[in-house]
Amino acid sequence: DIEKKEYKEVQLDRFSINLYQPATYGKTDVNLAGHINTVSSLLSNSMGMVNSLPKILQEAMQRDLMQYYGESVYQTHVSANEFWKITPSVFGISLALLDVMFKKTYEPGIRGNLEQCINNVLDEIQVGWKRDMLSAYETANLDELFEKPAVISLSDLGTDDEKAFAITILMQWLRDYRVSKYRNCLDYQLALRTHEQLMHLVVIDEAHAVLGNPKPITSSEEINPGQETAKIMKKILSELREYGQGVLVADQFASRLIEDVRKNSHVVMIHQMKAEDECELMGKSISLTEEQCNYIHSLRQGHMIIRYGNQEPCWVKVKKQS
Repeated sequence: DIEKKEYKEVQLDRFSINLYQPATYGKTDVNLAGHINTVSSLLSNSMGMVNSLPKILQEAMQRDLMQYYGESVYQTHVSANEFWKITPSVFGISLALLDVMFKKTYEPGIRGNLEQCINNVLDEIQVGWKRDMLSAYETANLDELFEKPAVISLSDLGTDDEKAFAITILMQWLRDYRVSKYRNCLDYQLALRTHEQLMHLVVIDEAHAVLGNPKPITSSEEINPGQETAKIMKKILSELREYGQGVLVADQFASRLIEDVRKNSHVVMIHQMKAEDECELMGKSISLTEEQCNYIHSLRQGHMIIRYGNQEPCWVKVKKQS
């Protein structure tokens, strides 16, 4: 969180993404069909679109991009020279939606309701911070963002749902960037294959805002944007390690995080926790005995219990740097 005192004097740059531009290592060839599917799924799932709406949104995106790339929107391989010569913005999609809906055979009332639902989503990403972040014709320099130290602040985004939406997009772009670099940079491949190196680390502080347990749904027809975001994040997190990307998830209360974070973490570090149920939850997640769990609430500053991979947990003291 940028409000923390160590960052208060940092000069901030506005981060922006063009949703139509895949996250690639340099200006490489792209899987345009796959990217359209990814973006439409992110928008529809994160904003609670159900039934036929996600498919209509995907068709509208394809229709919008066809004026620039023709039938290439259905291809999984588009050359760099063809794709990067133009940079359309996602905000042309509203007109494309009208064209898509005109060709549908829905009854007028149903057509109007569907158009309104999708336009509500499109309107939502065209106001406030979403417009600032997503309205760019050129995505920020991803080589700078994903290869050098950077701090991204979500403190001004309002609700946890909005923060989750933003971090989901960022993590998807990070995932795609790592895959692209792995496929297009031989040195990167060799480093991973021969040394299994950690190439980059993301730290998600106060992680419950973006990896928190979603509220349960009460109806089979209901869709919970937080639940859908959690599903997307679980999938992304499960894929990142293969491409040299590490993720450090930090929070004061383990119970607020989705279960996959506790179960699938390769390294678990437990600092002092006072609540008995939190101590028990984290202790059991790394196979501590009941007696060992009782020590968690009395850990002193600089002390922690660590479990690495399948090794036995151990109690360590971290020396303070002079």
